[in-house]
Amino acid sequence: MSIYCDSLQSFLAPLDTIDWSRFLRYSRCVKTIHLSQRYRLKGEDKRLIHGISPEAFLGMHASQPDATHMFPSLRSLCTGAEERVDHSNCFYDFVFQSRLSHLQVTSVDSVSKLLSSLAPSLDTLETFHIQENSQNIQLSHCQELLAVIPRLTRLTNLSIPLAFVPTVLPTLSCIENLRSLRINHSRDDTHDEHCQILFPKEGFLDLEELSLQDFSPKPHNRLTILSPFQHVCALSIQLDHIQVESYREYFIKLSSGFLSLEELRIASFLRNSYWLRESPPAFDMLEPLFTFSAICDFTFDTDIPFSLSDEDVDRIARAWPHLENFSFCKDSLYYASPRLSVLGLTSFAEHCPDLCTLTLPIDANIEPSHDPTQTPAFNEGFTRLNLAFSPISEPTEFLALCLASLLPDTAQLDFEEDDSRERKKCSRVYNWELMCDLVDSVLDERDTGSSEGSSEGSSEGSDNTGSSGQSSG
Repeated sequence: MSIYCDSLQSFLAPLDTIDWSRFLRYSRCVKTIHLSQRYRLKGEDKRLIHGISPEAFLGMHASQPDATHMFPSLRSLCTGAEERVDHSNCFYDFVFQSRLSHLQVTSVDSVSKLLSSLAPSLDTLETFHIQENSQNIQLSHCQELLAVIPRLTRLTNLSIPLAFVPTVLPTLSCIENLRSLRINHSRDDTHDEHCQILFPKEGFLDLEELSLQDFSPKPHNRLTILSPFQHVCALSIQLDHIQVESYREYFIKLSSGFLSLEELRIASFLRNSYWLRESPPAFDMLEPLFTFSAICDFTFDTDIPFSLSDEDVDRIARAWPHLENFSFCKDSLYYASPRLSVLGLTSFAEHCPDLCTLTLPIDANIEPSHDPTQTPAFNEGFTRLNLAFSPISEPTEFLALCLASLLPDTAQLDFEEDDSRERKKCSRVYNWELMCDLVDSVLDERDTGSSEGSSEGSSEGSDNTGSSGQSSG
């Protein structure tokens, strides 16, 4: 049960005994509280949830019965981006009396008070996320968290600010059952520019998911992995202020750090720092990542219009034959050619038999020179080809045939558009809409032909069977 706005509208003033009885009958059933001033929320049942305001409890608190546990069933507290945990508000006294299993806060009035508030939940808390600017985190707070960590006996999912990392990472590495770790960083935070991220030897034996945010221009200078993670299968990286020339150095640091990696997601939006009309080559930058031979899911989201050639894509497909989903530069707007032709896509069809989705910009103005009937096609489980912001000048029928030849009958071809960066319904968007229609027509025609051929074959088989039966009779 979650708290809904409607349920509290009559409780904004001191309550009498009858109203307190009514409210406590309700509040004792509440299991989840989500505080949000910014977003409209929906629960698992799709019912609209309005984020409540803790200030709603100030008036009613004046007449609260003594020794009343307001939320005895509460297990989860989550605060939105605009909501600050203020311990001077009695609401948080009510909340932290509960034995929480999930706590997610984005800003607090006092880190020390938050950590001390965890006392009732030390043996129940499974997920603990705190996001706070570094200037609000002192060395004493790091020591307090260091003392709390060993007592969180059921902790499996942890997210902490970068400022905590140098002090607490060695202790964290020894925690049993920690499955997910996220190191978060504020984009505008400059107080932790000297923080080092040093993963110690032979630690984090149960860790399966790791997420790193680092908004410094040279993040490779502060990352050290002394021995590879044994069981981390999912890695998520966000590098919004990285210098373009630092990507390769950072990826080299990652390349020897993970033995079992299957999912790699990299996000890096540099629009405020760079605006490139050319399309810099990306293969040398990505090459260190090819050591992750078991990769199934790869995403590299950036607004830098990196380019790959047909030969580059062939080497990527050969390095990662287990790919199921591949997404590269989905949000990059291309002014110059991305260098990749439609023929280059066939490498994924040839070397990645389990591929389900592919997002990759091509230069649709490169005239295809291959016979589409003689090239490999994606497997029958393939569902979506997204050509992102690929440039295109003319939607030719031959290009449509080449694209359709890659796709199974039920697959979808689409592309990206962005009215904030392109003129609405510009020629590129118009041409890709025409191209998608052409490809759909080819797929429909092929599907119809296959169905008719199958029906005719069945009919002929029935006729032959009937004739044979009459003859033998």
